[in-house]
Amino acid sequence: YIRTAVGKGLSRPYINSRHVLKNLIPYLTGDIKKAISLTIGNLFIIEYLFNIRGLTIFIFSDYEFQKVVFSLLILFAIAAICYLSIKIFFILIEKVIIHE
Repeated sequence: YIRTAVGKGLSRPYINSRHVLKNLIPYLTGDIKKAISLTIGNLFIIEYLFNIRGLTIFIFSDYEFQKVVFSLLILFAIAAICYLSIKIFFILIEKVIIHE
């Protein structure tokens, strides 16, 4: 599609918005969950190795059930908020820039 659009003489921004982004968005939305889960997983490692006091200190310090569950729920909420905001951003890109 891109070579055909270049052959037709369409402008570069038009080609990027209509053809490249349209084919790139599904791959990016498929990898959002993996990227966020890796980020949260690395948060545990970084805070534990560098002895940084963050949210994961409640998980590693006392092993009290309520603190562990509460901090895991907060981490889940952070991951859900990140996922939803990125998903909304991609939907806005599809509606505003691609808009077919």
